Amino acid sequence: MTTILKKSMLVALTSITLFSPSAFAADLFWGVAGTWNTGAPWFSDAARTKAVAWTAGDIAHFDQVSTIILPTANMTIGGIVANENVTFTAGSVIGTGALNASSPVSFSVASGKLLDLGTQGLVANAGTNHGIIKDGAGTLAIAGNGYLGGFTLNSGTVTTKAAGAFGNGVLTINGGAIGAAGNYAFGATGVNIGADFTIGGVTSGGGIATAAFSFAATAPVSLGSATRTITMGGTGLVTFNGNMSGDANVGLTLNSTLTTGSVLSSLRLMGDNSGYQGLTTIGNYAMLKLGSVTALGSTAAGTVVNGGTLDINGINYTAAEPVTLNGGSGFAAISNNSAIEATFNGPITITTGSSINGAAGKLNLTNNIDGIGRLSLAGVQGGSVSGVVSVHGGLQIVNGTWTISGANTYTDSTKIIPAKTLILGAAGVIPDNSPLSLGGILKTGATVGFSEALGTLTVYDNSTIALGTGAHTLTFAKSAAAVWTAAKTVTITGWTGSVGQSGTAGKIMVGTDANALTPAQLAQINFAGFGTGAALLSTGELVPSTLAGINDIDLSSVTVSLLKDGNLNIIGLQEKVLVSIYNGNGMLISSKLMDSSDNTIVLNQKGFYIVKVGSKTFKVIR
Repeated sequence: MTTILKKSMLVALTSITLFSPSAFAADLFWGVAGTWNTGAPWFSDAARTKAVAWTAGDIAHFDQVSTIILPTANMTIGGIVANENVTFTAGSVIGTGALNASSPVSFSVASGKLLDLGTQGLVANAGTNHGIIKDGAGTLAIAGNGYLGGFTLNSGTVTTKAAGAFGNGVLTINGGAIGAAGNYAFGATGVNIGADFTIGGVTSGGGIATAAFSFAATAPVSLGSATRTITMGGTGLVTFNGNMSGDANVGLTLNSTLTTGSVLSSLRLMGDNSGYQGLTTIGNYAMLKLGSVTALGSTAAGTVVNGGTLDINGINYTAAEPVTLNGGSGFAAISNNSAIEATFNGPITITTGSSINGAAGKLNLTNNIDGIGRLSLAGVQGGSVSGVVSVHGGLQIVNGTWTISGANTYTDSTKIIPAKTLILGAAGVIPDNSPLSLGGILKTGATVGFSEALGTLTVYDNSTIALGTGAHTLTFAKSAAAVWTAAKTVTITGWTGSVGQSGTAGKIMVGTDANALTPAQLAQINFAGFGTGAALLSTGELVPSTLAGINDIDLSSVTVSLLKDGNLNIIGLQEKVLVSIYNGNGMLISSKLMDSSDNTIVLNQKGFYIVKVGSKTFKVIR
């Protein structure tokens, strides 16, 4: 059942004065039809046995199907009780009067019902301080427009239809839910949070799930005497521009009603929150966006991310705010979603695998990261980690370009996803026993290269090792037993020197001898500017095995033959080519550059040999 309040088509706008009910205020019940204050369309009892006229300051009850015509003259009311749907037509004005200005009036709406004031404003007359109290489990839709007494939400839902919905006083929230029909910057002079509540995602009363809300910098936010939970109900951004505070150790928990999708519910804190001392908790599908260098308040209690995201949001956050990442949703636990480069200086602890993103802008982490689980560094813009990473679960570069420069002690592997980049920012930043799973790009430095020792090398996708400038060494453990993905290659750039000889600047070592990689693995390694394939010297140094363009050299006339003394003779060499000799077990026993003037290799023992001349392979039995 719906009650519709209409205005005369030929009269001026009606003004309804909000009047704080006194001891003389009567509860009047609307009949079936009539004009609000003409004749006697009201009844003094719910049974509607005694018709009466409207008296200024009475409380209006609507609980049956009715048609109401708003009068042309001003009215004064002490409140509305809507037990049925009530809708005001557009154009009427509800104003506050001068009577009993010390207290607000109540708009009470029954569960499942809507009191829709439409686009009518609530305008304060001079000298008044009336406000509104929203009671009942139903929905009040309101546009407001400058009333002075503030707005108190005790229960149910309020759907705002204009920036003036909460008037020019303090918004007090004691529960319930807040929605909006559009994106509004509210004029409330303060926000007092007295209980947990929901904001956003309200669709009743014309609300939209994507609506954005903001409260002015001149509107301080008080959490009161207990930790408050704000549940974000939509995907629109909610912004508190004012300073946030609360009693000692009072915290803030941010949750979301969302359970699927790729968009989070977001709250942004822009004020000077140095008076906020409690624990900040960010739940699943919720995002807390920093808007100031003190957004998280005192560092004593810290921040916990339980499946949501802490967005550094382009801030250089120098406070050492401790953050615990509990994972759980697949979203980045810490991110920079602003195009402005950001810094976060808080120590980070992970309790399960967690992701940190340099998303729209670079993110620089300057403190230590520890805990249990794999740390994933992601985001298209990447960033840097200068603190010590000591997680038990390894490190992987999932997206972007990341530089690490701490004396890291993490356990387990280091992994670089295809087309992503890890840059060494100092020497010794990867733990010596950490195996490298390479599918992307490893740079030994942004310009100058740094020495590094790792565990075994595994190539699982086409990848690059880029050596920086200057003398330095990248050392891997013996990797012959590592399983490489067939037909995938690793290209080494920045290497200088001659084929088959030790490098003259940056070097790569694998193990301590020529058997640390298999022939098949060596065939998957290329040096930029040289031919295909690589070789290991007797020291374990990895070097190019062929000159550039070796595949264009005519090897069709090359043959091998055994001399009478058992030595091997290479016949038909047109240019210098690296010749490698392997025994029957695949171990490299000799490797040298040869041409027609130097074409003999000594085979000291009888047996089966594999002879590789450039890209051509022979089998020899002595």
